[in-house]
Amino acid sequence: MKPAVDSWIAPPEGPVVSRRHACISTDTYKIGIETSGTALPHWPIAVSICCGPFSMSISADVARILAQQFAAAADHYDAQVAALAATEAS
Repeated sequence: MKPAVDSWIAPPEGPVVSRRHACISTDTYKIGIETSGTALPHWPIAVSICCGPFSMSISADVARILAQQFAAAADHYDAQVAALAATEAS
């Protein structure tokens, strides 16, 4: 099943800034990602990620690096699958 992605921006509530939410789901898992409601230069938590009992809160810099590394890992996996398929086809 291709993952379903649902994202939205929640309006500000009181003194906090708007929050971006995303939910990525398949038949076997659901991952929630949201931005912090606090936008202060000294506040280290910019993004929270939840999947089942696992959750973590990270800075914006770490979130960007994590996104790059996820993409690199997925590309590597796809290349390995393609190489294996080519080997089996010959």
